[in-house]
Amino acid sequence: MSYYIGLDGGGSKTEAALSDQNLQVLSRVKGGPTNYHSVGIDHVRNEIESLLSELLSKASIHINDIEGICFGGAGIDSQTDKRVIEQLFKDYGYTKELKVYNDALPAMVAILGEPKGGILISGTGSIAQGVSKMGNLSALVVGGMLLMMLVVDITLVEMPCQLLCNLMMVELKNLSYGSI
Repeated sequence: MSYYIGLDGGGSKTEAALSDQNLQVLSRVKGGPTNYHSVGIDHVRNEIESLLSELLSKASIHINDIEGICFGGAGIDSQTDKRVIEQLFKDYGYTKELKVYNDALPAMVAILGEPKGGILISGTGSIAQGVSKMGNLSALVVGGMLLMMLVVDITLVEMPCQLLCNLMMVELKNLSYGSI
């Protein structure tokens, strides 16, 4: 049996779910914010460790049994941000497939069913993000006085990523927002 974890890390709260490969959710948890720009890296480390421990404990599964994790987080706006979050999972002992994205991408995949299209989010922070048919990601991040444009050439059509992102956002939107 293969197991996966999806985390929706925000500026005000974080929600996570653990499922098997059939998307049957085995455990769900909620925690505090995980945007390290706002709350600091130590807070985010503690929050991620707590969320993972609780998820795994509820399902009686060990971290080594997890095949993939997708973290969609507020404030993941650069490769440096991505590396910071990846290191937290490595520090916890997770060494398998890990996908780290700005939280707009998994939300878009959950709503549109694929990593192509666009989304505008206005929450604790704001972002407009789009992915072209060729897999090019463009994002406009607005937060206070900060305005920047990111254009990266990446491919976002990997099945494990889509599975994880769908798990994360479809399940978590049911928990938080009801159906869209």
